[in-house]
Amino acid sequence: MALFIPSLSGGGAERATATIAGGLDEALFEPILLLERGGSHVYAVGSSVAVHSLGVTKSRRTLGPLVSFLRREQPDILYSALPHLNILAALGRQFVHPKPHLVVSVHSNQERELATVRNGAVMRLIMPWVYRSADAVVVVSSGIADELRSVVGRSEKLQRIYDPLDVARVVAMAQEDVRHPWFDGNHEVISAMGRLSPEKGFLSLVRAFATVRERRPTARLLIMGDGDQADEIVALAQDLGVAEQVQLLGFQQNPFAYIARSTCFVMSSSWEGFGMAIVEAMASGTAVLSTDCPYGPSEILEGGKYGLLVRPGSIDDLAEGISRLLNDQDLRRDLAEHGKARAMDFDVGTVLPMYSDLLRQVGRRPPQPS
Repeated sequence: MALFIPSLSGGGAERATATIAGGLDEALFEPILLLERGGSHVYAVGSSVAVHSLGVTKSRRTLGPLVSFLRREQPDILYSALPHLNILAALGRQFVHPKPHLVVSVHSNQERELATVRNGAVMRLIMPWVYRSADAVVVVSSGIADELRSVVGRSEKLQRIYDPLDVARVVAMAQEDVRHPWFDGNHEVISAMGRLSPEKGFLSLVRAFATVRERRPTARLLIMGDGDQADEIVALAQDLGVAEQVQLLGFQQNPFAYIARSTCFVMSSSWEGFGMAIVEAMASGTAVLSTDCPYGPSEILEGGKYGLLVRPGSIDDLAEGISRLLNDQDLRRDLAEHGKARAMDFDVGTVLPMYSDLLRQVGRRPPQPS
């Protein structure tokens, strides 16, 4: 089978797909990780997984190389992630005989994402055909399932399977040494991570942090990730007078060592598809605060049982939630302890068998007619 992603240079869907490819039973599957682009490999891939790059730089040039690959390798299943690759996969298999089974995965709030990407309006028109032509549609949260149920067609094709996390690996990485002057015991470090783009809400987080710091001068904010909004975040911190207390660390190969040493972890998104950063923070052993945005955080935290939830878009609520965690050591300890147990529900040992079962079932069916 082939698992189709843009690259291995970053992204939650890419990380999840690489984890799936590396965790499938070698006796049942011969996975090929098919990359749209080449480039550096941030995510590790198991030795049993072949990696092939189409070597294109623009998605409009992907279809031809994809069809050539499918004709040459003849995978029995084509698994794709992210909207534009789901479209290309559905189109590409039309030119191949025998036609591979198609499993498309959806990792984000489609309504919000397609409203923000180039050609999103056109993609929104095409996506119902993609879902209906697929043999299975995997979604990573119940919220996405509810959103897509009316457009997928046959509801039995819709499968909710969470993104897998190698919890043992996160725990081991969280214990690695990290040197940073703010982890000296004299500061209260709030950590956050994600793509530096508007939907992640980092501007709201900086504003909330500025309010918190008025009452807690030892508070610090570490943000890990890359993206186009970096300069805007830095400029806002300067305007609010907290530039010395807010630091953008960029993409980190091991963010868990920072998160594990933080006082708390905050996710400030206005929308998500799932919210794997929450699970990673819980696995790292840190208390979590998240906006109750669509979709994922409330599902992961079970309505606030495993972490604090605040209204998305409310800077006051975000600041109040952060202050509550900083003020209550017992609350932080309880959330961290129960969060570690909750993280195991998303562990590879729990999730990967679900993917294996689905792929075996799909492989036994006649391919879905287009």
